[in-house]
Amino acid sequence: MFSISEVVGKLGSMPQIVSVYIPDESDIRTFYEEESRVSTISDMPMENEAMAVSKSRKHHLIVVFTEGLENSPHHEVVMKDGDGNLVGWDVPPGLEYEVEGRDDLVWMSEDFVMDPSAMEGEIRVVLVAQRLTVIGEDDGVRDPVAMFPSPSTDMMIRERYGITLDSRCATAIVGFDEV
Repeated sequence: MFSISEVVGKLGSMPQIVSVYIPDESDIRTFYEEESRVSTISDMPMENEAMAVSKSRKHHLIVVFTEGLENSPHHEVVMKDGDGNLVGWDVPPGLEYEVEGRDDLVWMSEDFVMDPSAMEGEIRVVLVAQRLTVIGEDDGVRDPVAMFPSPSTDMMIRERYGITLDSRCATAIVGFDEV
């Protein structure tokens, strides 16, 4: 049986979770509206997959956390060509093995690589939806995802819930459906 308070309790009991809030419909709509205004600095086309997938879920929680929501590393930002082929991606701690020994890649920063041989046509930045495993069917939850908001949306969330600006903490909007 699904209970939002039990999901909040489970998340809130995790050591990396500082707090969990249940936003009302108006708040969540405001946060997604702000997030929809986000663009790249270079005006490169951007697809906010994370927002689209999270927004499509029935239930939403605001989670304040340290050290990540999941123990497993995952990509947060990738670049794709017009055919959907991966041409660039972030390399978070734990995924270094994906690029080890690859001389064909160009490092764009200390944690982002591009494959110059794959860059055909229009390239777009994709903000990736993060699948969560910390909650699931045993909790009455189906298809949980996290969206890590842009700085402007993060500030709105912090102001709304009185969350202090602390560089050790980040916010996420977690969306999920019921089993």
